[in-house]
Amino acid sequence: MAFDVVGRRLLASTNGGRTWTPRPVPDGANDLALGPSAGRVVASTADGLQISPDGGLTYRMLRRGIGPGLVAWPSRTRIVLVDAGGTVLVSSDGGRRFSRRAALGGTPTALAATNERVAVVLESGRLLLSRNGGRAFTTVSR
Repeated sequence: MAFDVVGRRLLASTNGGRTWTPRPVPDGANDLALGPSAGRVVASTADGLQISPDGGLTYRMLRRGIGPGLVAWPSRTRIVLVDAGGTVLVSSDGGRRFSRRAALGGTPTALAATNERVAVVLESGRLLLSRNGGRAFTTVSR
């Protein structure tokens, strides 16, 4: 599976990438993250986070009132969201509850995460890195 950011399309391949088929994306989706388990997708929308257990064929609301923003799903239970205002929110229970970790002071344009490392690029071009699950960030590049 792949997310075409420019075309805002979720694409799936069943033959090793030789051909790709578009899959639905929820209305108002701001960002998508592929889950650590095959076929699982989480979407950040204006209404909240939506989850797909079947490779984007269907979605259901996971958590209302959170986001929109950039989302990463680095492990089965951890989901990281950085909202449009730069607030870092982390779930350790698969998206049922989120805790506020940090305020970055800018609009995020890119997000990557592993279990404890979170990297965010802000609109200003600053690259920020957290080594403690999003609790504190240091500037890596300006």
